[in-house]
Amino acid sequence: MLKVTVLAKLIIIGIMIATLSYFSYWGYEWVVYVLSRAFAVVTEFNFFDMLVGLIAMISSIPLFIGSFMAWRANANSVLWITIGSIGFTVKNVLEISSSVYVLSLLETVFYTDVQFAAQDIGVQLFQIALWIFVLFYFKKLADTKPA
Repeated sequence: MLKVTVLAKLIIIGIMIATLSYFSYWGYEWVVYVLSRAFAVVTEFNFFDMLVGLIAMISSIPLFIGSFMAWRANANSVLWITIGSIGFTVKNVLEISSSVYVLSLLETVFYTDVQFAAQDIGVQLFQIALWIFVLFYFKKLADTKPA
């Protein structure tokens, strides 16, 4: 049985909101990329965006399921949260690669381009740390014996 604290419930609510948001946002990005390729429309999206979108949509599902299960104090939720967290970590690594790739496509790289890429990379590193925290937090909750 999972010991669900007030902090855990707040994290679960945040994860549920985030997964629904990510699923809809990245689903849109993924569809835009696929349709733009199908109809030869030039957009700012690249191959990394398609992969990121697909991984984010797929990772949202087990993370949402795991959050719902955790809310009900189901110890099996940790497996689902682990799968989703790892998926989102991969998504963030791909987004970092995308930021560097976009810089490499520029004919002339200006300081502002580097600043925007650095900001994006910083956000992705923060999110990686967040998913690792979520992963270990719920693993620790599952390992904690009820009082």
